[in-house]
Amino acid sequence: MTSNRGRGSEPVQGRLAHILGAALATLGLSGGAAMAACAPLPNAMKYDAKVRQGATCAFDRAAENDRGGVYKGGKAVDIGGGFVGQKLTFDPTGCDRIETLVVLDCTAGRMAAFSGTTNPVFTGGPIPVGPVNTRVRNLQPPYGPVALRASMVLDDLIAKARSYSIGVGRTPEGLFVGKRARNRFDVFCGCGVFYPGSQGAAG
Repeated sequence: MTSNRGRGSEPVQGRLAHILGAALATLGLSGGAAMAACAPLPNAMKYDAKVRQGATCAFDRAAENDRGGVYKGGKAVDIGGGFVGQKLTFDPTGCDRIETLVVLDCTAGRMAAFSGTTNPVFTGGPIPVGPVNTRVRNLQPPYGPVALRASMVLDDLIAKARSYSIGVGRTPEGLFVGKRARNRFDVFCGCGVFYPGSQGAAG
């Protein structure tokens, strides 16, 4: 059985085509192996620190349990044309790795969150048994259709992704399901860094 089976391929276009190239390794947008220890920690060992977000918009400690889980984001990256990208990584157990690519349209004050996939979108592959392990690099050329360019139209990018059954969220609230205020980061932080006069920067 396969998943994420696509319908062909697209050429890599522009310096940002493989989301933002080496800067992401892809956006930091690729990742390593899942951790081996998956057993949840006892309640007595849990600790919920306040989220910490820096000047580059990278953040950590957004999980409900910062000893047994991880919810963090890499540095925001300027795509150009009023767009900013950022990779988020969620690991609720110490074993899974769930990646999300957030794209901000700072000019319009809008966003989209693209869910990473287990396999490259264009080629698919076997569905693994065990921990959840998704990557945003599987969404981007040459592996998938989510090509980040300064000239892109966000609605077109969303429609393209959905035509390949890629999950897409449209509001910041979708990134905070079940999260208390102390664990909420500024989703539009990158607009303030790269496009300070934009609608996205204004919140």
